[in-house]
Amino acid sequence: MLGIPAVKTDYADPATGTASSPLVVGTCLWNNCGTERTVYPRSDYWQQNLPCDPCTGPYAPDLYWTLLLNNEPRNDHRNPGPPDASQPRVAPGRGLMGFQTLHGDDNLPGDPYWRAHLVLDFLEVGNPVYGGIPFLGFGDFSDRGNRGRPIGYLRPSSNARPSVLSFQSRLWDATPPVPIEGSQPATLASYVWMLAEWGTTPKAVFITLYHFNLQNSAPPANPAVNRFSWPFAQSVLYPGSEIVYIDAEDMGYYCGFDLPSLALHEDVLYRIDLTQLFSCVDRLGLFTEPMPPDQDIPVTQVLWANESTGLEGDLWTDVHDPKMLGVPSISSAVGVLSTADGDATALIRQDIERQCRVKPGCEQRAAMLAAGRQSELELPLTEQPSRPELMRTIPAADTPASTQKP
Repeated sequence: MLGIPAVKTDYADPATGTASSPLVVGTCLWNNCGTERTVYPRSDYWQQNLPCDPCTGPYAPDLYWTLLLNNEPRNDHRNPGPPDASQPRVAPGRGLMGFQTLHGDDNLPGDPYWRAHLVLDFLEVGNPVYGGIPFLGFGDFSDRGNRGRPIGYLRPSSNARPSVLSFQSRLWDATPPVPIEGSQPATLASYVWMLAEWGTTPKAVFITLYHFNLQNSAPPANPAVNRFSWPFAQSVLYPGSEIVYIDAEDMGYYCGFDLPSLALHEDVLYRIDLTQLFSCVDRLGLFTEPMPPDQDIPVTQVLWANESTGLEGDLWTDVHDPKMLGVPSISSAVGVLSTADGDATALIRQDIERQCRVKPGCEQRAAMLAAGRQSELELPLTEQPSRPELMRTIPAADTPASTQKP
């Protein structure tokens, strides 16, 4: 993200998931998989700023970020593309899976950064899968665009082996959705996911940086846990992982260090000591295999993602200035409040506001959230679902909207 960022969707081969290159279904990590489709009408492949296509050879300049565009239920026939490319990438404000990298004044007046904008927008054009759960992610993976190199390490043997994840993120806009009554609550969530490799299964931690109507951790109870199987052998997420979810505001209770949550129009700086984070989750006994005493345990995935449920909402965040540091630090700070949009972000905001104006109640919901009153739109805390609970509200594939619970 220091130069013009190269980005590519999940699969190395642009035809993966189509009739010419069907998906390969491999190991089901937790024995909780169903029947999967292996052929889709199109791949929904997308890339920017790549000098090769596909970048798979040993001498190819295959340094790039990975974009995930998943929509559950992933095997629904209203998803034209395969898992992690379920729906096409669109320009932000022009559909469900909006993604764009912008630089400088296109973001904010005088801004020095490249920013990756993640815009889930289901205001004007709803999710084609009624009751579906879209997941829009952008990240760095050892096995995609990083030539197999670890991104960082737990228990590093030297400062030359980075162990602190540093990045900034911004919440540009959020419009609380409305629920599908009797079927699915309305939620928004923005995460950072980090994955380390030891034992027989990958181990991941999701930190919720922003959430509406969702509680992944509620002290003193343990955080939510998910045994995630992803059986698609060509995918960067194969074969899955065991995931622990912690909301940012609860990090002090569980792990002894504080992390801020995202707030509208603010750049928030995060520095997360990954050794401390994974050691904390290990002490809570939430992984099936304890963290070994080894040095240099590889961290192989870092991903920022937005997710939603319900109808007629949006969630717009960015990530910028990501880096791995070798000097341990868990400090974090909030950036300066700024409400002045840049040249390109002003157009995105205009699109979202135009869409919201024609939806009854939309402007009122957005205004309440902007005024710090989002709790008035949410379920009581004890009734808000965790992400694993929410995933159980996914409709069966190809269930028509007319048959959803009233």
